Amino acid sequence: MKRVLSVLLTLVVAVVLYGAVIEPRLLLDGVAFEAEVPGLPPAWEGERVALLADFQIGMWGGNEGMARHAVQDAIESEVAAVLFAGDFVYSPDSATVDRAVGIVRPVREAGIPLVAVFGNHDHSLMDRSSERGADIAGY
Repeated sequence: MKRVLSVLLTLVVAVVLYGAVIEPRLLLDGVAFEAEVPGLPPAWEGERVALLADFQIGMWGGNEGMARHAVQDAIESEVAAVLFAGDFVYSPDSATVDRAVGIVRPVREAGIPLVAVFGNHDHSLMDRSSERGADIAGY
């Protein structure tokens, strides 16, 4: 029984370590694929777009280095646009929002269009009972 518990504890620690330290700080998921977009203007034919999401700036332990790396990778890839699919921050407060804006600012400085939507964390909606942070999300 001790051996089984020891193995289970080791697996739990390994999963937590991977999910909290390795994956968000050391691995940048990059997947490329072609997509047909009906009605897209001809000038966009063959252009590449980067999709970034879930920076979660302000999360315990921080992951700003990987977020900066993802932004720099998009810029260096010479994409035509960057789409950001939410959760810039983990829990919105003005200092954390300012840090997140600073991380994505190089995209705009590089002249690349940036289109973004807010995620639940950007609204301070950690679950269904959370109060919406309209002042932070910019309504």
